[in-house]
Parts: sequence; structure tokens; C-alpha cells
Amino acid sequence: MLPAPPETTNGRGADGGAAIPSAIYTRVSTAEQARPDHYSLSHQQTQLREHISRDPKLRLFKVYTDPGVSGAAASRPALDALMEDARQGKFKKLFVLRIDRLGRDLLLLLQLERTLISYGVEIVSLAESFGPNSDPAAVAMKQVAMVFSQLDRTRLCQRMMEGRLRKLLEGKHASGPAPLGYRITRARELEVDPAGADLVKRIFRWRYGRRSYHWIAKKLNDEGQKPPKGGRKFYAATIRFIIKNSAVYRGHAKYGRLVKGIHQPIL
Repeated sequence: MLPAPPETTNGRGADGGAAIPSAIYTRVSTAEQARPDHYSLSHQQTQLREHISRDPKLRLFKVYTDPGVSGAAASRPALDALMEDARQGKFKKLFVLRIDRLGRDLLLLLQLERTLISYGVEIVSLAESFGPNSDPAAVAMKQVAMVFSQLDRTRLCQRMMEGRLRKLLEGKHASGPAPLGYRITRARELEVDPAGADLVKRIFRWRYGRRSYHWIAKKLNDEGQKPPKGGRKFYAATIRFIIKNSAVYRGHAKYGRLVKGIHQPIL
């Protein structure tokens, strides 16, 4: 995450009048970070900073950045701070490289736009150049861009799902972190982690011996065992999830349905 510049409180336009306080918002989702054609946070900030610096009527107030956050999320750390500052009247123009950086859900974008307008803030997209809010044609073009932003997100999600289904049909790990007892190779396939596999076998042995989820979790925590996914300790829910995932430990790949996997079974 790139550091935001310090907030400024003074600034004069070229004609001696007060320069318009302007904010920058940048965002990139986790999925977009993997795409070679995506606009990086540094690229977005560079373009927007240069645009504001070239206009003597504008003054940069603050940069808000949400790294690795979906454009469909209504609540994001930087966006929430931006909306609060807008409510307090701290800036009057909001610059984004493209309207889809602000959001990829049509209803969310319309709500954000309406709220910002009520705060006296104008959204400016460098790539689309809509025009002022007072121009009905500009408003219409902005809303058309919002529709295509949602369409692009829907297509991206569809491509990701199709890719996961292809992996599943090949018997590969389709999505998410590796289950306890496995690790993911560079080829994005599961391979057995010996220490974790031994832990999985013990968990199933205890469960088959009618030990409760709570008992097993406490036993592992007392031993100082590390839970999966970077958690601090085992919980009964953690053990229950591992037991319910028994098909994977018996050699099946899972993503909505089960198929014969190519990874080595643990059980």
C-alpha cells in the first residue's frame, strides 16, 4: 500500500482564489492483481497525481487506497474514511482513474454517487471524462459506464469459476488454501505435508474413538499444535470442518461436487 500524502489545508488557484480540495481514490482487487493488464495502485496514483498537479485550480487533499479489496464490497477501510471526510466537507472533487475503481456493483455505485453529490462532491474519472454533474448527458454516460463496470466484474467472476471447474475436472485442487495435511506446489497441486498429515490421522482416530470436537481441539491446543490457515488455536468448529472434509483426505477433489483427485490420500 502506497503512503498517502499529508493532508493540506492551504492552497490558492492561479487567479488567487482558493484551489479546489481534491481527493484521489485507488483500488485493486486480489483477482485483478493476478492479471497482467490490470492497473496497479502505483500506476493509478501516478496518473491521478500528475493530473491534479497540472491544474492550478486543484489542490490535492488526500489519497485513499484500498489494496486487494473487491469492488463489490460496500464497506472498505479507505472508502469508509473517504465517505466520512466527504460528509465533513473536506474535499469537493474525487478523482479515480476509472469509475470501476470506485466500485463494480451498479447499485453500490449509484448509491455512492448519490451520497457524494449530496455532500457536494463531484466524481471525476480520468479515463471516461464524463463532465460535470450539472450536465444530464454526462450523468447518463457515467451511469452507462457503471453498467459496464458491473458487466466486466460478472464476466471476471464467471471466468474464475470456469477455471476452477476445469481444475476440478482434472482432479486438481480448485480453490482456496491447502487443507491441513497438504501444501500447494508451484503447479498449484496438493502434496502431502508429513507433519500435518500425521495430525490429520490423529484427529480422525480420536473422532472415530467418539471424542468430541471440543475435546480434540483442547488436546491439540494443550500440545501447542498450530492450526491451519494461520489461526491462533484450534476450535471445535475447526475440528468439525476437518472431519466434514474427509472426502479430500480420501483422495477426492472438491469444489461444489466431488471427483477423483490426483493428490495422494492421507486416510
